[in-house]
Amino acid sequence: WSNYGDVFASDWFPAVMKTSVLWTVGNVVFVCGLSLAIALMLDRKFPGRGLVRALFFLPWAVPYVAAGIVWGWMYDYEFGVLNYLVHASGLSADKINFLTACPTAFYSVGALSVWKLVPFGTVMFLAGLQ
Repeated sequence: WSNYGDVFASDWFPAVMKTSVLWTVGNVVFVCGLSLAIALMLDRKFPGRGLVRALFFLPWAVPYVAAGIVWGWMYDYEFGVLNYLVHASGLSADKINFLTACPTAFYSVGALSVWKLVPFGTVMFLAGLQ
């Protein structure tokens, strides 16, 4: 029990709890919202519906390690695609530390999490709609 007492008495505990709650609420809100919106779109009849549904489910089938490596390349400070797009569009002249700067790293990893979970949520909502 003394370990629990040490954790609750730690100066870091409020910040860690805030981050955990923000992560959980953000994932639930974005995953459920995007999943429901996509499921409503995929519930309509249109040509190639089966192929489009399969393509939306693809990110969920990609293993986390592979997704982490690919997104790590996209977020790369020096040669990443996202830094190139930000610079080419004129949004920022400086490169962005997507994975090493404190606020952007949280959102970058959160985007990966939402990208991985939305397809599964979409299938669940789509099953409920049908």
